Amino acid sequence: LLLLVFVVPALAVVAAVTTRVVAGPTTSTATPAAPNTVVIKNFAFSPASVSLGAGARLVVVNRDGTPHTLTSPEGGFDTGVLNPGQRATITVKRAGSFRFFCAIHNSMTGMVVAR
Repeated sequence: LLLLVFVVPALAVVAAVTTRVVAGPTTSTATPAAPNTVVIKNFAFSPASVSLGAGARLVVVNRDGTPHTLTSPEGGFDTGVLNPGQRATITVKRAGSFRFFCAIHNSMTGMVVAR
């Protein structure tokens, strides 16, 4: 009985360590967005705030399961409706801070700061 008290936990530790070594380290599957790129996923913009130069292009990628837009009436840019998997490129033509939102789900918001 005493042998079981020591052997079973020792085998459990060996199994855990061996599994970890065989499986390798855990890595995140999230990939950072490229510069000047906004990804739409899980009903959110990522990043929610983008800084870029005036006249720069901004790529918007919809990785969500539903259509979205990235719209800024004050900044004069709008992707139009992006279906799942679609992308659009917009140009932020002038300097300033411009709020944006999804015209379909207006609780989704963000900010572009163009210098």
